[in-house]
Amino acid sequence: MIRRVLAVLAGYVVTLVLFALGYVLLLQLFPNDVPRAGAAGAPSPGVLALAALFSFLAALVGGCLTTLLAGRSQVRQGIALAGVILVLGLLEPVLDPYRQPLWSQLILVFARVVGAVVGSLLWVRGWQRRADRSRLPPRPE
Repeated sequence: MIRRVLAVLAGYVVTLVLFALGYVLLLQLFPNDVPRAGAAGAPSPGVLALAALFSFLAALVGGCLTTLLAGRSQVRQGIALAGVILVLGLLEPVLDPYRQPLWSQLILVFARVVGAVVGSLLWVRGWQRRADRSRLPPRPE
């Protein structure tokens, strides 16, 4: 039980760190198109698309890590990570409603939720393929 909770926590932390690094990269590449901390406004459509891509990829890695660390019921832990991302992501607009428009925050939350589930499923499918290959009889020489 503790292992699974820590797996979800680790996946969430990795997702946040990777997204923060991606956002810093966006700030460096597009300084006029990304709202600064504490400033209101929506990012430009191109920057929002890149931020959604970074969100998806960060959560994909977080979902893979959660699944790797989970032990049993791996896909459930990936879904649990997606649930944590969803709940905390929906709290963000409530706590700071004037930072970005609601629609742009929801796009980023949706990208993270999908990324976490896809990462978990990809990791499990990768392990299944490796297990299937290991069950094959050896080739005759």
